[in-house]
Amino acid sequence: MLSAWVNEIDRGAIVSLLAVRDGAVVGCGTLVRDPHSWSPHVGEIRMVVSQDVRGQGVGRALVGQLLGVARDRGYRRVSLETGTMEAFAPARALYRSVGFEP
Repeated sequence: MLSAWVNEIDRGAIVSLLAVRDGAVVGCGTLVRDPHSWSPHVGEIRMVVSQDVRGQGVGRALVGQLLGVARDRGYRRVSLETGTMEAFAPARALYRSVGFEP
């Protein structure tokens, strides 16, 4: 499974960013694009942030960086992993603050 993820990173379909604090991963944000889909101009953000650092700007930093990558790569649209907007009120507030809509 890890080798498949690395292969997708190598071919440019996935960009993964890690947030690290004191040597431990506290967040992971991924921008996924399927170049073979009907919508190759659309990226999807998937993100996980440790409960220990939620509310401290880790998610905002990851989303900001991923949106910058999407802009640099010419994506015209970015969506969130299905269910993200419904799952967690603070996450909804974060995503809405950077322009996402349910």
